[in-house]
This record gives sequence, structure tokens and C-alpha cells, in this order.
Amino acid sequence: MINYVKNQTNELCKLAIQLNVTTLQFVRDQTQELCELAINITGLAISYVRVQTTELCLLAVRENGLALEYIQNQTPELCHEAVQQNSEALQFVRCDIKELYISLIRTIATKRKNDSDEISNDKKKLRHDVSIL
Repeated sequence: MINYVKNQTNELCKLAIQLNVTTLQFVRDQTQELCELAINITGLAISYVRVQTTELCLLAVRENGLALEYIQNQTPELCHEAVQQNSEALQFVRCDIKELYISLIRTIATKRKNDSDEISNDKKKLRHDVSIL
């Protein structure tokens, strides 16, 4: 395993990550490049990233929305991207942001229902107008 290698070169780390992304947790110098490599293989690799930048987190949730579970500092943008990628990621949204999402979902559902009712009424009016002709 790479954690026993004294001289962890960038190339050696790349190869190790390509073989098994969990190797990232044992890489001493987790460069942006190595983290991106692991996350591009699976967004869930964010769980092994020590310094989770916004860019890496965004990459992770875009690849796999369920990676949100492992993101330390969730932002509304990250949560939105995660839920958009996989609606099941909603279960990993932290409470303070989760309430916002639930409220937003209710608002959208109400608006769609109202829009649907308006369309239905417009159809009835149109049928009535056509029948008069």
C-alpha cells in the first residue's frame, strides 16, 4: 500500500489512485490534481480529501450527488447541485439548509398545482368558446 512508501511521487500516487481511489486517504501530499483524479473516478472520493475546497466539492456532487454526505461545509449551491444530480441526496442535506429545500419544494408543488388549475380552466374556456362557434 502507498502509505508504506517513503517517497510518494506524483506519478506513483496517480497510478495508485487509478487502481483504487481509496488510496487517496494515504497520499501524504493531496494535490488538487490527485484529488480531482479520484473525484472524477467517483464523487464519493471526496470523503478521503483532507482539504475540501468548494471546487472539489462541486466536482464531487456533480459526479455523484450522494457525495454530499461527506462534504464538511455544505452550501446552498452544493446542496442544489447534489439534489439536482440525484434527488436521494436530499437525505444528506444538513438541517438548516434542509428546511429551506422543503419550503422550496412545497412552493414549487403549489405553483405547479396552481398552473395546472389555470391550464385546466383555460381548456374549459377554450372548449366553451369553440362550442359557441
